[in-house]
Amino acid sequence: MNRLWKVPSEAMKPVKGEWHVRSEAGLGAAQAVFVPLEQVRPGSWRVAPQAPASFPLVDVDETEWKAVPLRAVPGATHHLCLLRYDHPPERPGTTFRMLLDQDILRAQLAHLEALDGSPVAAPLPGQVSREALQHVLADQLARHGQRLGLYMVSAAGGTRTEPRSLSFAFASCQYPAGMLDRPVAHASYRKLAAYLADPAHAMPERLLLLGDQVYADATYGLLDPVRLDDRYRLPYEALKDREVGPMADLPQDFLARVRMTPDDHEIADNWEPAPDGARDEAFEHAIEAFWRHQRQGDPRRRRLQLLDEGPGWSLFMADTRTQREHRSEATLATAHILGRRQGGHLLAWLRSRRPQDLKIVTSPGMLLPRTRDCIEEPLQHDGWQGFPASLHALLAFLCDQQVRNVVFLSGDLHVGCSARVTVRNLATGAGTAFASYHTPALYAPYPFGNESRWNLLLQDRFRFAAVAGGPPVYECVVDAEMVEEGRQGCGLLQATPAGGTWDLAFQVLR
Repeated sequence: MNRLWKVPSEAMKPVKGEWHVRSEAGLGAAQAVFVPLEQVRPGSWRVAPQAPASFPLVDVDETEWKAVPLRAVPGATHHLCLLRYDHPPERPGTTFRMLLDQDILRAQLAHLEALDGSPVAAPLPGQVSREALQHVLADQLARHGQRLGLYMVSAAGGTRTEPRSLSFAFASCQYPAGMLDRPVAHASYRKLAAYLADPAHAMPERLLLLGDQVYADATYGLLDPVRLDDRYRLPYEALKDREVGPMADLPQDFLARVRMTPDDHEIADNWEPAPDGARDEAFEHAIEAFWRHQRQGDPRRRRLQLLDEGPGWSLFMADTRTQREHRSEATLATAHILGRRQGGHLLAWLRSRRPQDLKIVTSPGMLLPRTRDCIEEPLQHDGWQGFPASLHALLAFLCDQQVRNVVFLSGDLHVGCSARVTVRNLATGAGTAFASYHTPALYAPYPFGNESRWNLLLQDRFRFAAVAGGPPVYECVVDAEMVEEGRQGCGLLQATPAGGTWDLAFQVLR
């Protein structure tokens, strides 16, 4: 295989004013460079004429993040990150360190005039010339077309200290495309890309993917790969393909804002822990793949909940899948969807946040409203409703602590829903109110897998106890409505500070 230039997928992130880069899992070592670009006309780009004659290449691999220089250049409005891989791997250094493709070699060694009229010299080892990068850019434009214009990392910087308004995109459930339905399957991500390309829209703080980013069991075991390493590798390769994958149209700098948490289809449909807590082989492969492709971290950590924050906001992405306790008729009243340790972590986190900050809690399963079909049979419910101990304890905590400015985001049921929830302690009079927003699926082609509005208790009132067997001294009132019923798309939370509180709005980019 010849040397390979690639536009990276998620293998870059901002860290304290710098951009850090790593090579993509499974592709080996690479060299990274940020190329300053100038737009000639819509869809047409060139390396900025005032850029240096050559650029240093930074050695990167998949084991750690490394800082790669991104310097402002007059006339450049964007930077493009490129990775150059050395193949074949058994002969490192035989391609990009010594030899180049013939067209690039001629451009470097023929002493062509540079854009400013000066002679062009061959680059030093570990560098690449401006002219060579122009050839690479032309090749990337030929392969990607005008979509390349969306892959830019803005050269502009700056840190905001006090937010005037915030937005967060959140989504779940991207069923894989087949041979004929790719345009439909990827439509939700294309709509998000179009939203980002509109200069009237500020880039969301984060894209929160709440589970089922891949379907390891897309055919429910009928046609899925037999080898477990293929079953938990191929879906991720399709997800992250920067040419034809569902996220191919998203900008590079926005991909650095993606945060992911798993749900059942990263493992198997409706997966739950075994009664004795034993880990099966499929689970081990699935979690290793999740850490490798979605978190790019060490799977031995085992703590899949994720914390993040920014000016005026804090985020807790809960893992409601792998830490849940096994349920039976005997344990239903006490089993916890987050597990005891993570559940305590969430309550401590809520208690420690500043009252005026926006507190975002995500989980794959919908917190509220409840569904009709499992009111009497919560053991059959896969989400919070199926773990009454966790649901009631959380609602009681929010009420008694009078937690303000908290919002719950979720996915999984393939419907868009907006709920306003009020909880009151009938004994003390304490109370609180919060919002619960549920995004529809990014792509869910099978109607039988979608929740129905007729099954949702959009108007609901129920009483409960803080602990199983206690007196029902709390009352919860839910006032919900459907959002973009029957549609697929990405949810968008918009929040504007208003005198110690936040005005919230929810829409679906369908």
